[in-house]
Amino acid sequence: MASNNGLYLFLSLDIVNSTMYKTKDPDWSRLFIEIYDKTITIVKQNWTNCKLWKTLGDELLFYKKIENKKQLIDTLTQVNTISLEANQLMRLLSPNDISIKISFKTTLWSGIVSNTLGTDRAKWLYTNIWMKNPVFTNSLDFIGPDVDIGFRISKTAYKNIVLIDAKLACVFNLLIPTFAKRSKIVLFEQLKGVWDNQHYPIVWYCEDWKRLINSFEYEDKFNSKVIMWVEAENNSKLRDVNELEKIFKQIGKVKEIQAILNSINVKRLN
Repeated sequence: MASNNGLYLFLSLDIVNSTMYKTKDPDWSRLFIEIYDKTITIVKQNWTNCKLWKTLGDELLFYKKIENKKQLIDTLTQVNTISLEANQLMRLLSPNDISIKISFKTTLWSGIVSNTLGTDRAKWLYTNIWMKNPVFTNSLDFIGPDVDIGFRISKTAYKNIVLIDAKLACVFNLLIPTFAKRSKIVLFEQLKGVWDNQHYPIVWYCEDWKRLINSFEYEDKFNSKVIMWVEAENNSKLRDVNELEKIFKQIGKVKEIQAILNSINVKRLN
């Protein structure tokens, strides 16, 4: 089915501190089921026409095929709203007398998807495969290098921000004038199997960086070197996302940016 080929965005909402929380609350199963049900509703209300991809432990995964420039641009605001509303929901539903606090961390990433790799090596390098989902009917499953990247970078996510893969962040920066003001490269990380182990830019999107930095909990910096780095470097010292296009050119991956733009019929802006 060629109609399934194209640009897809993937969304992960993963519960932080879930394992520890389950040891403190004997009624955790009721809470988690309610959180899952209401969070799925929040996602589908804000990110229309998305589909539930799968659940992995305490992680909810969604996907959406992007047909045009407007859908792509709108996704940024929609997913940011989902992140904030899902965390607000969790705060409202969680009992106050449990010392362990749970939250959602949000990751958004992209991939050009096809039902066959074909013989064009240039395209094969940035193409992923879709197939029939073995669990959910009327849904797809995906494999490929870009799909894997999302799971690799998700460990660097945090509550109340949207972690965005570098390729998608570069495209957002080309298409959305305000993106650079609300996003930062917070760290460069070597990720297993990604970019031949070259350092990968970790991009956070947040509407209020000062408020975010002030919201870090005492233990956060000890549990995450990303948060330790962000807190230590301060907002003014974090790297600008305008560097992303230069990075892609230097490592020979600028064609991957162009592939995303081509998929939504957008010419290069420069």
